[in-house]
Amino acid sequence: MLLLGRHSLPDAVATLRISRNTAHTQLASIFRKTDTSSQVELIRVLLRGPGAVRMPGDSSDSFPPVEREP
Repeated sequence: MLLLGRHSLPDAVATLRISRNTAHTQLASIFRKTDTSSQVELIRVLLRGPGAVRMPGDSSDSFPPVEREP
């Protein structure tokens, strides 16, 4: 969330009071889970909303429409 709020990784590390290594480990896990490989790409996915995040193993090109209650 801090990265989404335009904080740098060093700022996030200081704010969260975690080591840089922990931040990199967590960021690598987030990249893997969101099928992204950079902070810029991750931010783009996050800005598209929760529907833009694919579950591991999902290779579909589109997502089913959101069903709304009548």
